[in-house]
Amino acid sequence: ADHTGWSKVYERAQKGGPDALKAVGYEGDPAMNPVCKAILGAVAGGKKGADIRAQFESSPYGWPRDAVDGGLQVLLVAGQIRAQDERGRPLDPKELERKAIGKAMFKVESATVTTTQRIQVRKLFQKLGIVAKQGEESASVPPFLQQLLELAEGAGGDAPKPAMPDTASVDEIRRMSGNEQLLTLYNRREELLVAIDCWSDLAERIDKRWPSWCLLERLMRHAQELKDAEVILAQVKTIAQQRQLLEEPDPIAPLIANLTQLLRNELN
Repeated sequence: ADHTGWSKVYERAQKGGPDALKAVGYEGDPAMNPVCKAILGAVAGGKKGADIRAQFESSPYGWPRDAVDGGLQVLLVAGQIRAQDERGRPLDPKELERKAIGKAMFKVESATVTTTQRIQVRKLFQKLGIVAKQGEESASVPPFLQQLLELAEGAGGDAPKPAMPDTASVDEIRRMSGNEQLLTLYNRREELLVAIDCWSDLAERIDKRWPSWCLLERLMRHAQELKDAEVILAQVKTIAQQRQLLEEPDPIAPLIANLTQLLRNELN
C-alpha cells in the first residue's frame, strides 16, 4: 500500500484500464492483490466509501488515500464490487468521480463473469455496432439496451403497423447492474440476437411499405365522397384494424391503383 504508484493505479482504473495494477508492479488477479483483497473483505455486504477510507487510513493500516481509492477503482473495473449512489442507482466505474467515493455505497458482486462470457457479451454488442473494450463491458450496456429499445420501436407501432414487440425482458435487464447484468446478457444472448434480426427485418419492411400507406391515406381523403369507393375504403379500414401493413401479397398497392383510377374517372 505504500507504493508510490497507487495514484497512477487510480488514474488508469478510473479510465477503465483493466491492467491498472501494473503501476504498482502487480499483474495477477486484482482480487488477490493484497490491498484489493483487504478492501474486498472490508466491503463484504456493503459499506460506504467514507467508512472504507476511514478503516484503511487509520491504524493498524495507515494506508494513503491513493491506495484505498485505487484499490476500490480497480475492484470496480474488475467487476468484483459495484457502486451505488445515495439513491441506490448503479454507478459506472468511469463516471464515479473521486469526490463522490465517500458518499457511494460499495457492495461485493455475488457473481463473477468469466473472460469467455465477456467475449460473448462483446460479440452481442457488436451486432448493433457497439465496440466494447475488454474489461469495460458494463459501460457499453446502457447504449446497447437503448439501441435495442429503439429498434423495437421501429419494428411496430400504431395500426396498421404490427404491434410493437414486447420489451419487458430488456427493461428487466436495464434495472440490473454490474455482473448480474452482464451475466443476464450472456445467458440471453441467443434470444437477443434473434430479436435483433427479427426487429431489424420488421423495421426495414415497415420503412419500405409505409410511404405506400401514407399515399393510400391521402387518396382516401379525396375519395371519401365517391360512391364507387365504398368497397375500397372498407378494405383500407380492415387493413388498419387488423394491422395488415406487412401482409403478403401487398394489400396496399392494388388499392392505390383502384383509388387512383376512380379519381381519374371522376375528373374525366
